[in-house]
Amino acid sequence: MNILDNLSKGITLPNLAATKALAIELAKELPVNHTIALTGNLGAGKTTFVQFLVKALGINQPVTSPTFNILNLYEGERMIAHIDAYRLKSSEDMDGLMLDDILNSPYCIIVEWANLVKEWFPADTLHLNLSIDTNEVRLIKKI
Repeated sequence: MNILDNLSKGITLPNLAATKALAIELAKELPVNHTIALTGNLGAGKTTFVQFLVKALGINQPVTSPTFNILNLYEGERMIAHIDAYRLKSSEDMDGLMLDDILNSPYCIIVEWANLVKEWFPADTLHLNLSIDTNEVRLIKKI
């Protein structure tokens, strides 16, 4: 069974080591120009997961949340566009970022707060939800 099958059932992430291990496994299976849409409440671990995933995709520079500038680009072994849609009001706001070149290039696009711009995504987008239970254990699931 591959990681995507496991994500369909949901994977418990009891600690940072488990989150990092999942990111490494997912990075091995992601096509070069895939889009990932992340949803989850504040504090669910979206940015932490992205940091581990981007590192696993071969980026050696610090990965920070693009909450205020909305888009960070990283280049290394892979090219990554990291978008935080928290401040966007609709999918039309994504069009204002002029992402056409990125969509038609070998960039892997990772979007946090994807539920705010849900109409924007290509059909083959990997949609993941992160949640946290009362014991501070995270769950990530393909939706």
